[in-house]
Formats: sequence, C-alpha cells, structure tokens
Amino acid sequence: MPNRIGLIASGAVSQSFLARLPFVRERLGPIYSPALRIASRISNGLRVGYPVSDFGAVARCGIVLIAVPDSTLDATVASAAAADARWTRKSVILCDSTHDTAALAPLQSRGADCASLGVIPASGETRFVAEGDPAAVATLRRLFGRANLLVLEPGGKDAYLAGLLLATDLTLELTARAVDSLRAAGLKRPQAVPIIEALVTQTARSYAKAGRRGAPGLPPRAVLSNYARAIRARDPEVARLFESAVEMQATKRLNSVD
Repeated sequence: MPNRIGLIASGAVSQSFLARLPFVRERLGPIYSPALRIASRISNGLRVGYPVSDFGAVARCGIVLIAVPDSTLDATVASAAAADARWTRKSVILCDSTHDTAALAPLQSRGADCASLGVIPASGETRFVAEGDPAAVATLRRLFGRANLLVLEPGGKDAYLAGLLLATDLTLELTARAVDSLRAAGLKRPQAVPIIEALVTQTARSYAKAGRRGAPGLPPRAVLSNYARAIRARDPEVARLFESAVEMQATKRLNSVD
C-alpha cells in the first residue's frame, strides 16, 4: 500500500489538524491504537480509515503518521519498533508533539525515515513546520508544497517552540503587567487596556518593518531608575520584570554597537 497513509494514534485525534488535511482524508487506511475499540472510535471520529490490531498493517503504508499524547510517545514508539513489521524506507511522521525526530530513534534504527510536523499558529492551518530526515521532509514537501511547509534546522524544534511561547503566553504576561502598571498609576482597566493594545500592535508592526531598529530607544538611566522606583512601590514583581526587560534591551543595543 505505498500510496496509503497509516495512522498510529490515541487521544482526541479528531480535534487535531490531521483531521482536516485533505490528503489524510483521501488516503488514510489502517489505524492502530493500543485497543481495537479505540482505533475504531478514532476511525468513526475521522469518518475515514479502518481499525487494525497490529503495527504490521500500518507499516505496509508508505507514510505512517503518529499522533499520540507526549506522555505515551516513548512507549508507543518502542512497541512499534519491537513489532514484527517492516519499517525500512517508510516515512514516519510525528504530529502535534513537543518532541522532535529524536523521539523516533527506535524506528530510525529499523530503517524508517522520520520527521515531525506541526501547524504554524495563527496561520488558519494553511502553513506547517517540519524537521527531520531529508527523505521524510521531502515527502512532506510533496504533500504540502514548498510555500506551505517551513523546514527547521536539525535540532531546532525546541528553539522554535520557545519562540512561539515568547510570542504568546510570555507576551501575554508582559502585556498584562503593562496594564497593571497603568492601573497602579491610577487608570481604570477599561482605560488602560486600549492604550497597551495600541502600543503592542504598533510595536509589532514596527518590528515587522524595521526589526530592532524600529524601537525608539530607552530613556536615560536616571529616568529608568525613577520608573522602576515608582513601580516597585506599588508592585515589586512588576518592577523586577521591568528592570529585567530594560537590562535585556540595553545589552542588545550594546552588542549591536560592538
């Protein structure tokens, strides 16, 4: 079944981006899960594919997708590698995981070409990111097209995911602290939020156009010290965050001069 896609899965696969990929819906065949009833439930949820009770049926496909919770990934991969199945020259793709291709090492040792795949946030599930063995990445490029698939450097997935976290949860925390600072100055939340929202949007646009050169620059240190002192009197935690951000910005500017 070289044109068929096999799936090793557990959990809420129907909520994954995999459930909405056209080539998965067109070519999905055998679905393996630790219990046949789970595989059957996944098949029913996807409305495509059929449950199987052994890895061998999945390994006969040219492409094998793995979509399991990270907590069970190691055990799943170990079981697949130990099974009586032929993995040589199969493209095995780890989907929706914080782990990179290294987690598939037992299958690589059995001859599989491995990669990891994820959707790029805020892309409307139109752009994806991958890393891994060249042959597996080439398979993904054929499926997605070059324009829709970004490829990371080997070992780069952790840095990529850290960047996403900096742009989401950590930015949200910094934004919330900025609002807290304005509220500490006497503004009400409905007054403070629009100001910070406009500034965050403006800053993002400036960076998109000019990178760090778009930043207006920091005030003199004496002024920054006054800011920190005023914040510290109201919220020491916000003051620590402010001082750390100022130090980081000053270090970046110093290095750029050097």
